[in-house]
Amino acid sequence: MVRLAHALLAVAMSLTAPLWGVLADRFGHKLMLQRAISSGSLLLGIMAFVVSPQQLLALRILQGAGTGTMAAAYAFVATTTPAE
Repeated sequence: MVRLAHALLAVAMSLTAPLWGVLADRFGHKLMLQRAISSGSLLLGIMAFVVSPQQLLALRILQGAGTGTMAAAYAFVATTTPAE
């Protein structure tokens, strides 16, 4: 079950990454970084109250779909750092 949770997190993250990229181009990378951090924090807090492995699995899928903090941080730094 643990391996499945890790795998589905990665699958959800890879499926939603293009969506977050388009939204970052449209609304700004800083907003997407804030979204990724906020959703990750909220979902981790909710995970403290799960009572079944299925609930944890569902939350891990949502976490993968809603986060992607490293990609958002890299994009934000790349767009705000001066060229020199």
